[in-house]
Amino acid sequence: MNQNHKHQSMAVIPRIPFLLSFLFVIPMIVGAFGIKYFSDSYDWKNFFVCFSVVLSAFLGGIHWGFATIHYNRDSGTVPKRLILWSSIIAIGSLIALLTKSFNIAISIVFFILMVQWIVDSLILSDSIIPSWFRQIRNIISTMIMIIFIFVLIG
Repeated sequence: MNQNHKHQSMAVIPRIPFLLSFLFVIPMIVGAFGIKYFSDSYDWKNFFVCFSVVLSAFLGGIHWGFATIHYNRDSGTVPKRLILWSSIIAIGSLIALLTKSFNIAISIVFFILMVQWIVDSLILSDSIIPSWFRQIRNIISTMIMIIFIFVLIG
């Protein structure tokens, strides 16, 4: 095991970012159960799509932030790719929001969120994305993906 990887696995997850990230799971659970059990009482599908798009765009903004912080300091391509990727996230999220079909909309956002998670997992440099952020993403994204699967196979 290389020293860098060993260091990453021992990162302490800051409490406030973790708790705030966990708060994103609550509306997803509410929306999923609303779709499954209370679909006559409210437009839960619209709620789920809208909040999913907010989540996706929020994560795209985080990528934009990571990229802009390191854009001039890092001579590599990671910040440039994150800038491009965060723009693709925003456009993809808008397309999902404007899509009339619920299944297509959440499939688009599901795909975007999965790719965002993969991108975060592949950037192993703590100088660009802190290891505690990736740890939070692994926990929260696992929960979000389970919720999406619950909704998709409903």
